[in-house]
Amino acid sequence: MEQCLKNKILKMISNYEELGKTKRHNNNLIKACNALSLAIENRVIDAKSTNAAIKVINKNTSFFSVFKNDNVLLSLATTISLTHNPKLVFLEIKGVYEKLQKHFSSSEYLVMAANIIYKHGKKYGIYETVERTKISYELMRKNHKFLTSKEDYCAAAMIAMTCENLDETFNDIEKNYKYLSENGFHKGNELQTLTQMLSFTNGNVEEKASKVIKLYEFLKENDFPLKGQLLPLVGMVTSIVNDNDKFLKDVKSVDDELKKNGFGNFVFGKDNRAVVSVALTLSSYTDSMKNKVMNGLIENIATNTITNVLITMQIINIAAIASLIYVSTESN
Repeated sequence: MEQCLKNKILKMISNYEELGKTKRHNNNLIKACNALSLAIENRVIDAKSTNAAIKVINKNTSFFSVFKNDNVLLSLATTISLTHNPKLVFLEIKGVYEKLQKHFSSSEYLVMAANIIYKHGKKYGIYETVERTKISYELMRKNHKFLTSKEDYCAAAMIAMTCENLDETFNDIEKNYKYLSENGFHKGNELQTLTQMLSFTNGNVEEKASKVIKLYEFLKENDFPLKGQLLPLVGMVTSIVNDNDKFLKDVKSVDDELKKNGFGNFVFGKDNRAVVSVALTLSSYTDSMKNKVMNGLIENIATNTITNVLITMQIINIAAIASLIYVSTESN
């Protein structure tokens, strides 16, 4: 295992343990969400600053505010605790949320979307990103009215922030959905989310689908299936992985290491651990790629390569966290 990946695992474990010392630490999945997000960004947290951030949120929201929901409070607290002015940052995130509320129903998923837009929506600016998120969500509902719900707010925001031509993007998503549904994949929420992930990858419909089918079958044959609620992860993997054998070896090593360090099947769950293992592995790959680009070790690259790598890292982070949040919410 490469040192970069080892460091990711150590940060994941360290952050998870530290978040266990906070005032809102009762849910293992919520702790894991935030520990994972921090590890992907190569950051560490301390309970004292997080607890102080929780107080900031509590003081600046009403008693029944959605911001105090367990699924989002710790995430917001970790975000603002790492800034120089937690109160100001929280109020800015709250402002993004209020803009989104003009178009969407209030929920913890909308808080997540607001946090995502605040952190990653600089390309178009906050106002335009909110408007693009509205358009993105409307296109989702147009194509899959009964599959699209509040759980898709984050995906709508991701697509709005990263895909320039939304109409073209959703046409491609539909083509991928149709192609994969005709080639062995069941229609439903998981396939919809998978094809949304594919919108961030290069290639035509057949090329993308071929990668998905090949990887899906390969992982299933090698006792690390990504199926059901884990299916969208296949799209994340195909976006950057060229060597399936190396990926399998790395992700299994991460999975084993996490299992030895408090993330066992009984306490944490096999599928949840798989989400974390995949995200950490992919994050280490994008870190390595970014370092090689910045150090001039990759030749003949496009001028936007670093930007694309950073976007990929953001997508991996957001998609993995959304997956864990979804599992946590459904289990409540």
